[in-house]
Amino acid sequence: MESRGKQPLANQAYDHLKAQMLNGELPAGALIDIDAVLAAIGSSRFPVMEALKRLEIEKFVEITPQVGCRVSTPSLSDVTDFLGLFAVIEGYFARLAAQRALPEEIDELQSINDRMRKAFNRASSASGRDEAYRLGNRKFHLMLHTIARATNLNELAFSLWDRGEFLISAGVGTVRFGERVEAALDEHDEIIEALTRRDGVTAGRLAEAHLLAFVAEIQAHASKTALAAQAEPSDRG
Repeated sequence: MESRGKQPLANQAYDHLKAQMLNGELPAGALIDIDAVLAAIGSSRFPVMEALKRLEIEKFVEITPQVGCRVSTPSLSDVTDFLGLFAVIEGYFARLAAQRALPEEIDELQSINDRMRKAFNRASSASGRDEAYRLGNRKFHLMLHTIARATNLNELAFSLWDRGEFLISAGVGTVRFGERVEAALDEHDEIIEALTRRDGVTAGRLAEAHLLAFVAEIQAHASKTALAAQAEPSDRG
């Protein structure tokens, strides 16, 4: 059996495994149960192995012959270095969006942020609030990429966002966003205001600072947990 529906089975296996890694069902270092994946997508072994090879190239998993396949375990510096780079990229998208976005698209960006704030405030648990923010924040930033109209860069940005979420989940674990969400939502509002003014310099600076503030949050989180001890020697200076 090569496919089910419109999507090839290798792609289904890839999406299935990546989703489990992004949401923490498959944490860092977890041994991947190939039989469970086969059962989940109704596939033969070959498409699943193709998906795993693709995930290995993208540094999501590590395959050891005769041993098995494990979720990669990134270091703290892997996480913060990547997000520092992504902050610069996000600033570039914001500068482009200030030049190219239509007024109604900027309005939609504001609506996404407003809905995110409402969803966060409605959630009844810390984990629910975190998930509301994570999902809404992803929509916000992917919309920012879309209205920047850098179509040749959108696929790259999408993959980088997935990579960032994986690094946070696998390298840091559960980060409680609650203490910072209001500030983050306000930062989104400031970015939108700069876009409305067509002030690309300010929009870019704010978008970069927004991501760098999250890097600082991750570092603070790590310093309060045993994960700080897992940092590379250069991190401990």
